[in-house]
Amino acid sequence: MLQAYTGDSLAVSLRINTSEIEKAYDVFLKTRDTEKKIMAANRLLETLYQDGSIDSLIVFAPGENPERIEFYAHYYMGEYFILFNRFDESIRSFEWARSFYSEKYVGEEALSDLLSSLSVCLQRKGEFHRALEAVKESYTLDEVSGDKERISSSLNNMATLYLAMKQPKLAKDMILKAIGIERELNRDRVLAIRLGIASEVYLKLDDPRKSLEFSEEAYRLDIGGNRPHKAAVRQCQMASAYYQLKEYDRARQLLDEAIPVLTESGNRLSLAIASLQLGGVYEALGNRKQALEAYRQAISDAVQVHARYVEKNARYAAYKVMRDMNDPGALLQLERYTELNDSMYRHESEQMIEQYYALYKTEEISKESEKHRESLRVSIFVGAIVAVVLLAIVLFLIYLVHLQRLRSRMMRQVEKLRTGFFTNITHELRTPLTVILGLSRNISEDESLPEKTRLEGSAVERQGNQLLALINQLLDISKVKSALGEPDWRHGDMTAFIGIIIDGYREYAREKEIDLQYVTDRPVEADFVPDYVNKILNNLLSNAFKFTPANGRVRVNVTSDGDDVTITVADTGKGIPKENLAHVFDPFYQGEYEGGNIGTGVGLALVWQIVRSVDGEVSVKSEPDKGSTFTVRMPRRHGDGKWKPLETREPKPIFALTTEESSIEDRVTGEENRTRLLIIEDNNDVARYIGSQISDEYDIFFAPDGKHGLEKAREIVPDLMITDLMMPEMDGLEVCRSVRADELISHVPIIVITAKVTDADRVKGLEAGADAYLGKPFNGDELRVRIRKLLEQRRFLREKFSKALAEGKEAEVQHTDADNRFLSKTVDAVYLLMDKQQLDVNALADKLCLSPRQFHRKITGLTGETPVAFVMQIRMKRAKQLLDSKPEWSIDEVAEHCGFDHYSGFYHAFKKMFGISPSQYRRREAE
Repeated sequence: MLQAYTGDSLAVSLRINTSEIEKAYDVFLKTRDTEKKIMAANRLLETLYQDGSIDSLIVFAPGENPERIEFYAHYYMGEYFILFNRFDESIRSFEWARSFYSEKYVGEEALSDLLSSLSVCLQRKGEFHRALEAVKESYTLDEVSGDKERISSSLNNMATLYLAMKQPKLAKDMILKAIGIERELNRDRVLAIRLGIASEVYLKLDDPRKSLEFSEEAYRLDIGGNRPHKAAVRQCQMASAYYQLKEYDRARQLLDEAIPVLTESGNRLSLAIASLQLGGVYEALGNRKQALEAYRQAISDAVQVHARYVEKNARYAAYKVMRDMNDPGALLQLERYTELNDSMYRHESEQMIEQYYALYKTEEISKESEKHRESLRVSIFVGAIVAVVLLAIVLFLIYLVHLQRLRSRMMRQVEKLRTGFFTNITHELRTPLTVILGLSRNISEDESLPEKTRLEGSAVERQGNQLLALINQLLDISKVKSALGEPDWRHGDMTAFIGIIIDGYREYAREKEIDLQYVTDRPVEADFVPDYVNKILNNLLSNAFKFTPANGRVRVNVTSDGDDVTITVADTGKGIPKENLAHVFDPFYQGEYEGGNIGTGVGLALVWQIVRSVDGEVSVKSEPDKGSTFTVRMPRRHGDGKWKPLETREPKPIFALTTEESSIEDRVTGEENRTRLLIIEDNNDVARYIGSQISDEYDIFFAPDGKHGLEKAREIVPDLMITDLMMPEMDGLEVCRSVRADELISHVPIIVITAKVTDADRVKGLEAGADAYLGKPFNGDELRVRIRKLLEQRRFLREKFSKALAEGKEAEVQHTDADNRFLSKTVDAVYLLMDKQQLDVNALADKLCLSPRQFHRKITGLTGETPVAFVMQIRMKRAKQLLDSKPEWSIDEVAEHCGFDHYSGFYHAFKKMFGISPSQYRRREAE
């Protein structure tokens, strides 16, 4: 950290005009071009180095990380502003620097230094709460680093902060810990500083003898280290303790020795404090004249270094002495004191001055007269306030009326702009979609292209059609809401028309194994817009199929009670939570449904808009796990009823009803030791795309949802899992939680891929147990790098565990609770089977309720060792324990208790692992 200078030394250290440094900083702040930013940063740091504000010159090379550049530029300027007590600017620069902090490019030590300096600035500003947060965060970072010197510094900073907050008990705990560390480090100079703080703390705790003990030790260290100026400060602390003990002569003797040394050092602040102390001592000894002289010296020194707190106390002390001496100058001291005093006490200070003037210059004024004048002043003041309040109320009412009119006008303009925007943007989106769909269709139908290319073209076409359907619905909402265009009203049999729509879904329902029923008691002649009915039914049926599982039922019923037509669409699906029912028709609302099935929040909003536009009503009833029923009621007659008859052509479908392939084939090479990745994704096109990015390097397995993904994970025990977040049956977060709780696969790293990329969503994913979080659309290179790095981390942990196991330090390697439980169960099973002379890998796997293949992949993935090698290490560890603890046992008995049938096998295994025979080991231990 930079060294701050005080007093006269500041003028010596600064050699460059401050405007040149701040001009360089201003240029840095305004520069946006990357290369020019680097040049501006180098110029700024060079200027600070020449000025002596930083210890060493830092030069940023071309291509340097921008966050690192911003961090150090703002950090060093924050330290620079501290030299001039410009704490507001220091705080601003430190906070800017912190916003650019990145652990990858800036070390945690630099962040700790920043937080420490920030806490000092906040303390000087009186913002103790924020200062405490900063210094605690700095202390946490230092504790993690394990650097005792930095920990001692942070504890010292907390102690001084608690002291300023008038919490000496908390300060005592901090400074005693710091002193303990410094005694271990044998840094006498720093220990003296810590002892000095402890002396101040115990003075606040009214324990002068303990304070004296610490200050005397600090004095001896400073004298021994040839630091006379610091020793003089310690003498002042000792004098404070003697003052509290009422040993005034000893206190005066110490201050008389210290003040000349402080004068020589130029430390005006310490000199002002010492003079203030000396004045108190002389006053206690009854020597007012010398006390006043000392107070005046304290005032002079405090003014020079802008030590307002010391100046205030010195002036008040001088005022009391001069008042007792009937010195007319007492009034001047009191006036200056009241100016320096806190604003909360300004009114009382002014009353004190008025009473002092009245005492020396005027006769007592009649109390009745004073009351009369006070009453008059109050009456005038209250009248003025009432008038102002009434005027404010009138003006506020006028403003509210104007604001209401302005708001209504703006709402109309916003609604008009919003409707126009949706209409225009959806039309614009159709243009590129036309090209995408056309080219993708050509690719998928071109038989001269490779099969893989045509499959990719089909996937693009499917996804493009889904996007087109969404765009069409957005445009429909805009049209219906703004009443653009004339609806094509027709008259005819609505039940027959709806029946045609239902028939278009029957094949889709069979593929989904859902029973689709259509019930109507008789033909219903009505006036309706075929396109509207088509969109209503398509959206309601689409939702019903989406949330209804296999072997469920979707039932459509059409009835008429004379004036109205009622259409109901009921399903036996998941149902809708009660708290979501009130919002299902809100545009873009997406409820948090269990299992992760969500849509766009557009379809039901379009249904609501259409039904309301024809003077109808739509409602929903639902119970979780029982299903939902949507009811649409529309008038049978519209207008004068003179509409064209209904044409019998088949309605145009809104959604593509083709189903994706039920599953994707795993891409496995057959190599036993090849890394296995499991992809859990309910969209086959996305799953294929992810697989295509990584199939050249790994064996790829697929699962269509979280439930099947967990089953497959337990079956194959993959090396890494990639899961979508929103899926049917079980969502990605539940997958993460289930994996982390499963002893068989708890060690497997997980990457979550989703379109929900807010910070809150990321935090939820990480809390659930995800190791990485990628947003859609994602970059293929980033995915591959994430996979490689996670696999490297697992490999490093396995190697670390394997090495620790060989050294008998496996407990030092951190695993999850589930992994630790599995390892404990495995070790217990090994010992049990050893005792029964039944130890082999297959029996061990069976004991753990795993197949040999599952056990092999779990142990290998967790420890880096094969099951045979892992078991052998446990047996050898037990052999060493028995050789040490059972000297009366023969080697054969030890071998037998370690699961060996023959001594020769035990001999060779022991020597292979430890390099010596069992007999040699026992003799060496005996020696």
